Amino acid sequence: MLKKIIWICSIVLVATTIYTVGLPSIKVRDYPVQDRKIIAAVLEYTNNQMPQKCLSVPGKAVSWQVEEVDILRIDELPGPHSKRRIHTQISGAYTMPAVDGKDAKIRSFKQKCKFLISNKYPEGISVQFEG
Repeated sequence: MLKKIIWICSIVLVATTIYTVGLPSIKVRDYPVQDRKIIAAVLEYTNNQMPQKCLSVPGKAVSWQVEEVDILRIDELPGPHSKRRIHTQISGAYTMPAVDGKDAKIRSFKQKCKFLISNKYPEGISVQFEG
């Protein structure tokens, strides 16, 4: 009788371990989320309100612009405020000033960022940089 209880407990333990550790580790990578309203809101925020030091842009850059936003994942945050955390990969270009008679150099950058988004009244999306 004791052997049966030990076998059942070990089978349950192994099944629980496989379910909680094994299955999430073999999860297939999801495709990026394509929500045009969120992408447009993040593009507007990054180009107009986000400080240069939060981007991968050197301090000497003359101008910069974020050109593409890929939403990798959207997490719903708990609570009545209906906020969401989005994980993104932003890419763009910046221009370095001309030095010693050489032309200005245009370089590209790519960076992963997190943003908090929520719905604005009456309509629209509020975006905040998280990290």
